[in-house]
Amino acid sequence: MAPTRLTTLILYLTLSLLARSAPPDDSPPQEGSQSSLSISNVTRFQLQRRLRVGHRPPSEELPQYLFFITDAAPGFFRAAGGIIPLLTPDQRDHSWGFMTFGREGGPWVPLDDRHTADTRPYQEFRAWIYEISTSPNMVAGGVHTCHGRHYWALGGVHWSQVRRYGFRERHGSMSMVTWSRNADYDSRWERYSACDFQPQLAGFDRYSRAWGRREGFWRTERPPRGVTRRDLAELHMNLITRRDPLLTRMLGWQGRFPLINQRNPVMAIRITWHDYEAIPSQDISWQNLEIPQRLRDMIPSAPLTHERCYDIITAVVATNWLYTIKMSSRARQRRSLPDSDEDFCFDPEPEPFPPETECHDLTPAFKELRSLDAMCSAFNRLEFYLELSNDLFAGTWDVLYLRLGGAYRSVEVNGNISPGEKGWYKLNMRTMYGRETVPVEVINSIAILERIGHKLMGGDEWKLKGIKLQGTCQDDLTTYEMKKYAAVQQLIRMRHRLSWPWSKQQLVWNRTIDPSDWQEVVFCPYFDRLTVHIYLGYWDSPDNVFIQIGREQYSIINPSFDVDLSKSFGPYEYTNSQNKVLISDFQNFTIFYGPRDRASKTPSDALTLKGIQLIARCAHSGQRVEFTNHNNLNKPVIRPADHTGKVTIFFAKLTAHDWAWIVRP
Repeated sequence: MAPTRLTTLILYLTLSLLARSAPPDDSPPQEGSQSSLSISNVTRFQLQRRLRVGHRPPSEELPQYLFFITDAAPGFFRAAGGIIPLLTPDQRDHSWGFMTFGREGGPWVPLDDRHTADTRPYQEFRAWIYEISTSPNMVAGGVHTCHGRHYWALGGVHWSQVRRYGFRERHGSMSMVTWSRNADYDSRWERYSACDFQPQLAGFDRYSRAWGRREGFWRTERPPRGVTRRDLAELHMNLITRRDPLLTRMLGWQGRFPLINQRNPVMAIRITWHDYEAIPSQDISWQNLEIPQRLRDMIPSAPLTHERCYDIITAVVATNWLYTIKMSSRARQRRSLPDSDEDFCFDPEPEPFPPETECHDLTPAFKELRSLDAMCSAFNRLEFYLELSNDLFAGTWDVLYLRLGGAYRSVEVNGNISPGEKGWYKLNMRTMYGRETVPVEVINSIAILERIGHKLMGGDEWKLKGIKLQGTCQDDLTTYEMKKYAAVQQLIRMRHRLSWPWSKQQLVWNRTIDPSDWQEVVFCPYFDRLTVHIYLGYWDSPDNVFIQIGREQYSIINPSFDVDLSKSFGPYEYTNSQNKVLISDFQNFTIFYGPRDRASKTPSDALTLKGIQLIARCAHSGQRVEFTNHNNLNKPVIRPADHTGKVTIFFAKLTAHDWAWIVRP
């Protein structure tokens, strides 16, 4: 689908699904109090062609003033103390993202630059226009073209930020507005500007496809595990105010939302949408959009609930986001070719980020939050990598041990090691720590101990090339690696070579580990493919033996088959595809004889279950893992002829810890 057609589809689809039934009031708005505001939904979903994400506008600076368009008169906002978004105690977490908040509203006030505010379809509305001085709590949306850019004010806009306001008749341009200056305007706001695009504030959670594509500009910038969208919003506010007492006072930031005190809750904004020209859903080419099948099946049914509309729109927006990112990537590769845009709308060349400011402290702050202690609280699997140098006499006759921070005891790794020898060693968590899982912050050091392994040759000097650690999260198969000391190239010698007894372990190398030293190497919270291999010996009834995986039963007439993850586990709310399953949701399986209507004529049903193997594929990385705990069962099973009910042949539980990598990441 062409970019322009997709963009138009996004706009019309959104307005079709969320349009209000009441026509706009033709009478001019009057000043006064009102509790319900109508804001054009175009602000949120008018996604233009060929996005340029993560870069500044073509001008040298971000805009000094932005515009807010609504049917509410100035008296309403003056009495309220500003443009205040409605926040309720039961606010859902997705409402804290400027791309994911729904009909219930959120902490965001939509703003536009001059180009966007002065273009159609805004000119279709008779509305009040407010010119607002920018501040760092305003962030640019992920859309920038020569048609303009949208912005989002986190927490709202103070009345003292409104520089002037005016009323625009239908089909009027900005130049036709008669402006009135705000007597309460504070010119100190002009010291500040808006922040550039902050992708983590968009609201897409860490499992969204927006972060999982190779073309994505922010594949490594997905939000941390366990941190809510509200936490991220508050972090942004804390960062922009931490070094500026004046900005803190002007914004009124006290560390938590709401930003602007709601003098009267009825004067806060709950964003709704204008009625606008729409097209029937049956006229849309849904096959060109990456919408989950469960949502696509609901589209023909009427009426759609607000929640279903929201789900569909979110999927469409994500499709457009990913599509335009890919287009931007391709455009950079063919920059020398002429632009075929019929409107002569040329994309600006990517510009470097501006000098470091408070706005741009947000990304490194998120990187700190994405350090492993925030993303993965504990490991249930640890592996150690040891490599000796290739130099002559770099090996050792001695036995080496590993000790990690917080461990009760060390574990033997290897002995009598040759030069250049290397390998991974699985560590026994229970031996080291007395438990199966270990909190990440406990592993704060790593040490190598040495014991003399040969009475004559022991205690020799050897050379360590490097060591690494790998840890797997307790909840899934997401894996982190600590390779801070992968290339140390250090000579190691025992200080007390002749000490007695020789069986004593001596510390020969020791270093510290910080949670930020761990780097994610495999992101694997869920599987997108699961293959079952069942190995049978003697088997006389191939048509009535089944395996239960999730909610679905599969006949094992074919001993190797792929599981339909959609039928077995249903759609998972954090993905845009049905055919995925959280690893933690796959907890067991059962092999059984199915019930039969009457007793069998044969003496009995019998089989020998030799073993079962499961092979799964991680959805994002493509890494494959296998479950082989029951490869060698050799279990004979007999069902009596007079037994007509279900008979369990084998039942097994499994956890993330039971899966092993087929090829090490």
